[in-house]
Amino acid sequence: MTVLENIKSHFKELEPVAIDVKEWKTTFYAFPPTLSQRSQILKRTKDSDDIHRCVETVLALACDEQGEPVFTRKDKPELMRIANPTVLIALASDLMTAFAVDEDEIEKN
Repeated sequence: MTVLENIKSHFKELEPVAIDVKEWKTTFYAFPPTLSQRSQILKRTKDSDDIHRCVETVLALACDEQGEPVFTRKDKPELMRIANPTVLIALASDLMTAFAVDEDEIEKN
């Protein structure tokens, strides 16, 4: 296998991560974000504060069990008005770190 094939294989093997948000009585699923998704979030929030970045992260990455987005861009104004900031920030953080590489595992290898 080529290096690119190994990369593709690794990405396909990643399983979704369930994120329970008890305050909202909802389970979201994090699927491995692509570099394109992360780039889109950064572009949309280039001149924004952290709260806007968190909302954009949730809009882009919060999925149902089948991998379909739970929110649409039209949901942003309402999320900005009614969502508990602490809960939304925690969800955004969980979505972004669900597939973070464990530094201890890297050192073992």
